Amino acid sequence: MTEIIKTLLFRLKKTTYFWILLAIALLLPVFGALLIDLSLKMGEALNEPIEQLMNQMLAQYGGLSGLMSGFTSISSNPMILSIIFASVFLSAEFKSGTVRNAIIAGKSRSQLYLSYYLVALIGGFGIFVVYFLSAFVSMGLVFRFENATGNTVTELLYCFLLGLLAIVFVQTLVCAFLFNTRSRVLTIVIPLIICILGPGIIATIVEIVSVKDIIANGYIDVYSLQYVPFYNTTLLAATKFSTANVLMIIAYYVVFSSAIFCASYFPFHKADLK
Repeated sequence: MTEIIKTLLFRLKKTTYFWILLAIALLLPVFGALLIDLSLKMGEALNEPIEQLMNQMLAQYGGLSGLMSGFTSISSNPMILSIIFASVFLSAEFKSGTVRNAIIAGKSRSQLYLSYYLVALIGGFGIFVVYFLSAFVSMGLVFRFENATGNTVTELLYCFLLGLLAIVFVQTLVCAFLFNTRSRVLTIVIPLIICILGPGIIATIVEIVSVKDIIANGYIDVYSLQYVPFYNTTLLAATKFSTANVLMIIAYYVVFSSAIFCASYFPFHKADLK
């Protein structure tokens, strides 16, 4: 299996679009930070104290860690880039007949599945780390690392960990569709639809259900919503990164990723690839 992984990583290193995706992961947060900086300077030009504007914006997002918590969602930009990378790279292996030839040559399906899965994770982790660090540095420079405390460091570590688990989930989803449909279109489109639209649909349902609480209490109890999968990632800042919410998000990502992995791994052993 080690030889398969080394071969795949060598091919990945030679793949142009992977480096393009890494470049996008590096530059996209910088572009977003520049837009925020521009808006702050426009406000300053209207005689609004820039410090006040920064504090207002940070309060709106829940601080720097609140901004970074957005990358823990499966609909965030690094997840989308990771899905594109894995679906295009891995589906090319099926299209070229590499997987079928490897099976004919005596490689076990377990070795192939795990090898491709691990390479998908490695590439996804690489994209996420580049995006996360770029966002942290660029946003931090714009906001001058205002109100950064020891808690901020802990919260940022939570964001990083949860982001990696989100990568595991989306790459597991990609591999599930790839190895059981062997269709490039389905492998790209369906995971993107699930990850982009899924959290939004869940959020809409939550808001509709929560109307009763708003009418009765005038507000929504965010702590009662931390049990809603994929929606609870949006509550990290609102719940002040409560241990219960963080653990719940970890549990959901682990359980769903494991379930999807098992549901796709075993059927692949019986699939007719020859």
